[in-house]
Amino acid sequence: MWGRARIQTPARLLNELTIVYDGEFRNVVEHDIHRHLQGGIYPYEGIDSDTSWDMLRTYPKLNAMIVVSPTTLPPLAKREEWVQHDDLESMQRAFAGTGSWVYAIRRFPSTYACIIGGVSADDVSLAFRRLLNAKARFSGLLE
Repeated sequence: MWGRARIQTPARLLNELTIVYDGEFRNVVEHDIHRHLQGGIYPYEGIDSDTSWDMLRTYPKLNAMIVVSPTTLPPLAKREEWVQHDDLESMQRAFAGTGSWVYAIRRFPSTYACIIGGVSADDVSLAFRRLLNAKARFSGLLE
């Protein structure tokens, strides 16, 4: 039973994924998040850049991690194929309540986009660790 529960943890989704982030979080992505991940990791800087989203377009069942701040969250409104309007509103409300959070959107039965929100690099690090330690997969905000 323990083995099956471990297979369902969100950390298992992070073995092959694309990471989309903006320059303000380059150091935390390159020096903190990336070193905790194994497998095929495809990082792209520039949330507003179409090039950053090419990997998800090319491989629609690839897991994704998107790292945002209050200023880089609004450009996700242009990415409705990955982030719906209701999800975006929930994330905006999450920033009003706290400095960091994790939000998951189920794209396919076994594929997720995990959005990590933080005001600072420390916030992003904290939220990422919460995701790594989550006991079960989830949709919406990680409680």
